[in-house]
Amino acid sequence: MYDSYFEKLNIDTVRKYGYHGREYLRKFISYDSETSHNHATEHDKRLAWVYQWSFFFFNGVCVGGRKPSEFIAQLLMISDMYNLSTDKRCVIYIHNLSYDITFLLDFMYMIDEVEILALDSHKFLTVYWHGFEFRCSWKLSNMSLDMFSESVNTINKKMLGAIDYDAIRYQDSILTRTDWEYQVNDVITLDESLTKKLTLEHDTVATVPLTATGYVRRECRRAVRGCKEFRDNFVKYKLDADSYIRCRQAFAGGYTHGNRFMSGKIIE
Repeated sequence: MYDSYFEKLNIDTVRKYGYHGREYLRKFISYDSETSHNHATEHDKRLAWVYQWSFFFFNGVCVGGRKPSEFIAQLLMISDMYNLSTDKRCVIYIHNLSYDITFLLDFMYMIDEVEILALDSHKFLTVYWHGFEFRCSWKLSNMSLDMFSESVNTINKKMLGAIDYDAIRYQDSILTRTDWEYQVNDVITLDESLTKKLTLEHDTVATVPLTATGYVRRECRRAVRGCKEFRDNFVKYKLDADSYIRCRQAFAGGYTHGNRFMSGKIIE
């Protein structure tokens, strides 16, 4: 039995090129959470928790709650309704995925396996779970949500300074109307920003890059495909294994701002 706002919509799918038939629902979900912490000193254990969350659903309805477990329960209903799987996914965008997803992972692991694509320790690019592909809209835009919305000229804007960020709130704390307006406005702004970005770049969730630099790489690939001379030279001058290893060794000192001629040596 589903809640009324989860009435199934007739949403078509788009196919991701080169991924063996993987499909995505054309529409995506935008999610955001608000967290609080205990302001612990260096002698105490610092704790943080989610006290409020919301997501913008396909039919324009914003769904909210107080506990991460409630959000996971909503996703399970959506996954069942749209028959999501590894080959048929729904994208969920989170601004600063690396932070927000840490409060969800324990609940996710209790239900299903989690696949994480990370750029570095605690720097997540995508997280796949139970038919959902979580993506980082911050990595895509390379901007704060406020700047992102300004760059695409959205109607909705982030309500900067509307709440006290230092106040400690718990999952049973009474929230004001302003608290909820701030939370809901974040996901509506994120959803509008992403929708406009996809439209401006003529993208779908299957074609849009994962990061801001992906746009540049894509333009480069398009230019190269149209230039036979460049393609021929690219193949002609490609590095063999020995040349690649030598280049890597010459560059190694750069990681520590050292001289490449000192690479591999211990200097006392």
